[in-house]
Amino acid sequence: MERCPRHWTLHQRIEFYLAPPDARGCRLWTKSVTPKGYGRINYKNRKWLVHRAMLEKYLGRPIPDDLLALHHCDVPNCCTESHLYEGTVQDNADDMWARGREVVLRGSKNGWSKLTEQQVKDILLSTGTYQAIADRFGISKQTVWMIRKRRHWRHVQP
Repeated sequence: MERCPRHWTLHQRIEFYLAPPDARGCRLWTKSVTPKGYGRINYKNRKWLVHRAMLEKYLGRPIPDDLLALHHCDVPNCCTESHLYEGTVQDNADDMWARGREVVLRGSKNGWSKLTEQQVKDILLSTGTYQAIADRFGISKQTVWMIRKRRHWRHVQP
């Protein structure tokens, strides 16, 4: 792909690297993206998130630092102005839950977990004091209590 001229404005550069609209109407960024898939571009020694720059152009004003550029389409590298809107972190979280995009890492899939599902089953079926069970699995007595009372690891059946 050819490079855009150096004298172009930020928005001219962005337009140069956007794909034509797809079936959903999304114009996708074709160059560098962040680890989460959002388009990024360097312009005049500053790093820009492309969707944020496009929303600022669409709104005709800067987006305040405490607000985000959010997507109606849930496509991180989409830069279609009408697919973007500004909102708070809470707006983004509410949108995520409303659309079912939340990721709940339960049990051993959670990186902080010290137990496996099989160990939890063993704890649920174990006899003896909470302290003895805790010592056997290298966890606290409180954790054993939380598992046995079904406050933690409710998804595991004995």
